[in-house]
Amino acid sequence: MAFLRARLDEDEGAAKLATKGPWTASGDGYVLGVAGRPGDAQVPAVVSAQTQQWNSGHIARHDPARVLREVRAKRRILFLLEAAQKKADAMPGDGSLEHAVTKTTVTFLLTVAQTMATAYDDHPGYDRAWDPGWETQP
Repeated sequence: MAFLRARLDEDEGAAKLATKGPWTASGDGYVLGVAGRPGDAQVPAVVSAQTQQWNSGHIARHDPARVLREVRAKRRILFLLEAAQKKADAMPGDGSLEHAVTKTTVTFLLTVAQTMATAYDDHPGYDRAWDPGWETQP
């Protein structure tokens, strides 16, 4: 837990130092752009050398290899949820301890998956009902 919290703290620190977005890519190459609401004109960000260094650090932390590792890890959690759900569905609802533990596991993993989905709350397909209803501590 301490290791994961420290990595999350590092990611958060790097993101907070970087230029606030949203960041976008232009048709002629990847550029940092800051826009207001969707549909507003894109305004290229004017950044200092220090801010550009912070932006570069943030981008480097989230290189394609790392993003692919994060996707793989999150897919593993979804796989565990689906496997637990299949096991629960195949079990008789007999009130046994094994059934109760399996159902509890499904509920827990579903909460984890819903919490992961909150990272995409700006996506038009996101359903606010998926929000588990709590905020993390700062």
